[in-house]
Amino acid sequence: MHRHPDNPNLSLVYGPLWRGLPLPTTSGPYIHEYLDRLREVLADVGSRYARQCIVRFDLHFPQGLYKPDPSSISRFFHRLQREIANDQKKRPRCYSCEISYCWAAEQDRSVNQHYHVALFLNKDAYYGLGRYPSTGFADEIVLENARGLAHCILRAWAHALWLHPRDVLGCVFFAFNGVYLTCPQLSNPF
Repeated sequence: MHRHPDNPNLSLVYGPLWRGLPLPTTSGPYIHEYLDRLREVLADVGSRYARQCIVRFDLHFPQGLYKPDPSSISRFFHRLQREIANDQKKRPRCYSCEISYCWAAEQDRSVNQHYHVALFLNKDAYYGLGRYPSTGFADEIVLENARGLAHCILRAWAHALWLHPRDVLGCVFFAFNGVYLTCPQLSNPF
């Protein structure tokens, strides 16, 4: 196995397979230790929930924010769990939904650092993003009280940056076809 040139503690995976599982060949090389950690997260989520909803999105810092605070990602996940718990309380039927996640910071191909996030949830609680927050909903009351996963994510990112939700509109990018639903027989392929 080859070592990562910038970090000798990490090993690189080349090729179309890793532990017998296919890897996208359009990207890579992959980092073996990160793939192992992702596998652990998937196994943990599969043991808690028979059906999962996986959501992929990016968190960007607003323009003009000179130096991003590295603790903002921790604040984001802590607040997101609270936002989801509050959102669930407003529903007629409440399901447990302890979040799991994987994230990576990137600045390589962009001017500012940003985060790539994969969020793992109970599919009984969330099976999609709901309505997307947009500038058409920039009214403070709507942003602060709107329901749905996308609004929870927006409010959590705003809280993590010590900003109002309207100030981070456009800083949360939801991936096209970025919601994945598992079925019971495929919930834990590992």
